[in-house]
Amino acid sequence: MAKVLVRFSQSPNSSFSRQRPTIGSASRVTRREIPRAPTVVAPTARILRQRPGIWFTAHPEVGRAGHGSHDDGHPVQCRHLSAVSSLFARRVAHTVTGRRMPAAREESRQMRVLFSPDVFVTQRFGGVSRYFAELHTELVKLGVDARLFSGLHDNAHLRGGRTLLGKLPLRPRLFLSGQAFRCYAAAQRAAHILHPTYYSAEAFGRGPHVCTFYDLIHHKYPGQFANDTTAERQRLWARRADRIIAISHATARDLVCMLGVPEKTISVIHLGVRVPRPRTQRQADDYVLYVGNRGGYKNWRIVVEALRDPQLRDLRLVCSGGGPATREEQALLESRRMAARVTFVAADDVALSRYYRGALGLVYPSLYEGFGLPPLEAMAEGVPVVAARAASIPEVVGDAALLFDPREVDDLVQALRRLLDASIREGLQKRGPERARMFSWESTARKTADVYRSLR
Repeated sequence: MAKVLVRFSQSPNSSFSRQRPTIGSASRVTRREIPRAPTVVAPTARILRQRPGIWFTAHPEVGRAGHGSHDDGHPVQCRHLSAVSSLFARRVAHTVTGRRMPAAREESRQMRVLFSPDVFVTQRFGGVSRYFAELHTELVKLGVDARLFSGLHDNAHLRGGRTLLGKLPLRPRLFLSGQAFRCYAAAQRAAHILHPTYYSAEAFGRGPHVCTFYDLIHHKYPGQFANDTTAERQRLWARRADRIIAISHATARDLVCMLGVPEKTISVIHLGVRVPRPRTQRQADDYVLYVGNRGGYKNWRIVVEALRDPQLRDLRLVCSGGGPATREEQALLESRRMAARVTFVAADDVALSRYYRGALGLVYPSLYEGFGLPPLEAMAEGVPVVAARAASIPEVVGDAALLFDPREVDDLVQALRRLLDASIREGLQKRGPERARMFSWESTARKTADVYRSLR
């Protein structure tokens, strides 16, 4: 027999005069036995007893030192909002007692934007969650009433709002976060736009929807995504969204060709990067860096094969992201006598920045990308880039990288040999930051705000 006890206390850190729910025994609002536990209310109550306090944050502090911070390295501070907790408590009380608690006064009549929690719940690190964390930060600077609903996250690109609940299994966290966000969106009185952070299974609320499409990899390589419903959900959002943002012209072309999306509904808005202040001349180590997942279309194996070339025998490979080596990957390395030359590391933003700065270069062999943040991050750090001539990658790197055919090992070998030439590296180190400055998060936010305004 589950019981729900909700106590209200004023949040001293909130930027708004809202209340938040905690679990306790004082200032009792309602207490009632629930014969059959509702899927949202009762499990949440049991969890909250273990850790009282706010568990949903609509305005976390966004940013970390490194790529997710200002150039001076200080974290980006954003206002904290506990309105979600107040709303969730009202929903709990209504579900349990059948009586509604009074809704708090709306603070603003201006257009607001609500970001769903999907990608922050599912990603610990990742380009998509980085994109929305940076976008939210810059929109707030522009005066947009942007509200990032982080949910039960354990995401490294957010600061604030993280609790032990973020350690729950993924499916319960997704379900609870999604249900709470739907309540939050439905309760909005001010005009608002909904911007899902990933391809949610259904639309939220009554406002216009903007959906960002990152790539159509699930349509291009369906055999690599067994039991994955992303392709179906992309088709849903291609029809449902009032406006679509494509993060590259390559992705926009795929939307038109593969999903039949009208060009007039698509806005191409590139991702951004933060270029750090110039540093003293770095001393490159004897490794090339690989960043990201390694399976399937990421084409990681071609790098292993290329490094077997006699002229490249002194180069090591450092792989960041994607987890430890799988059994298949370890077997490949041992069969090619490469196990001693390949290292797998887990890195947050600060550690990844160090790996970038110490690398002889970044190698990016992917067969398909909707944008490709790692080459842009490497160029921002002044690191030479060797990248595949495929999909959106040439659109991003321009003439500031060495390009190769990702299906030809010999072509990659020749590019890596050129990387050993100090004069070539020097030219790439100069052109890289110049190219990276063409892609800023400020520009991404301004163009995205224009899309929002077009729907008013």
